[in-house]
Formats: sequence, C-alpha cells, structure tokens
Amino acid sequence: MLFLERTRQLPTPQLPGQPELPDEATSPVFQLEAHIPSEAGDKLASIEFSTPYESRGPQFRAMVLAMASSVSFEPPAVAEDVSTKFEQVLG
Repeated sequence: MLFLERTRQLPTPQLPGQPELPDEATSPVFQLEAHIPSEAGDKLASIEFSTPYESRGPQFRAMVLAMASSVSFEPPAVAEDVSTKFEQVLG
C-alpha cells in the first residue's frame, strides 16, 4: 500500500453571503491518499480524502487506513438463498 498526505493550496470558493474574495485567493486543504494494488498487480484501488480543516487533517489517518485495509478485490460470497429473496422482493 502507498499512503500519501499533503497540504495543498487550492482556490477558495466564493460562498453566497460571504465577503467578496480576490480571484487569486487560496486556502490550505489537507489531503490523504491510499493506493492499494491487488495481489496480482493487475488492479489498483484508491481512496482519497480532503478536508479544509488543515490542522485536524492528521486525525483522519486512522479512518483512511481502516478503509484501505478493508479493500478486497474478490467479490463477496453470496448465499444461495439471497437471489431467491431478491426475486421475491422484486417480483
């Protein structure tokens, strides 16, 4: 797994009811990324998270790592009676 974190300066959005901002106004955005390759190396899953609360960004590391560790490239097992239940519900 490849785990990246950084702070970027991105354009500050102009929000209704807020004071006018200069066109070049930027705000810090904390970003986390996790890239998870499949065992065979033929697939790649990516999880990205961004927050404008730069000082609180590191608090989200555990969340992104938990999501990354839950990634599976195998379809979930389905019980045989599940398709029957779907057919009953959907008609």
